[in-house]
Amino acid sequence: MNLDHLLAFVEAARSGNISAAARRLGKSQSATSTAIANLEVDLGVALFDRSGHKARLSSAGEELLGHAEIVLKVAENLDYKAVSLRKGEEGHITIAVDDSPSRSALVALLIDFAAAFPLVNVDLLRPSPADIVRLVADEAALPPDR
Repeated sequence: MNLDHLLAFVEAARSGNISAAARRLGKSQSATSTAIANLEVDLGVALFDRSGHKARLSSAGEELLGHAEIVLKVAENLDYKAVSLRKGEEGHITIAVDDSPSRSALVALLIDFAAAFPLVNVDLLRPSPADIVRLVADEAALPPDR
């Protein structure tokens, strides 16, 4: 099984035909059709019903489409994570917040952070003021000016 074959299948299913998928992928119609045919051989099932004027997803194709989309998303995340690691980005951060910021400002900040760093895991702590002092002293949290 090959990611390019999965992508051809997903694009053909989304666009409704192989020619449109080929255009979106920047490939020839025959190359896209061959990629789908190779995937069908690899999987051992017909993904499209080609008996009519227009190829339609078969029942197996309908069942496998969601799985193919998940595999492609996981592969995309793997690639993104590798780029992130090459850049030296952290994979996990912990944020300790006292009660001073408004909830809406904090949510907006976290949404922006998630958009910029979608694969970074975030732990959000809301410790008591005494616990914040301890976290900073133990270097488990940094003060806001650092």
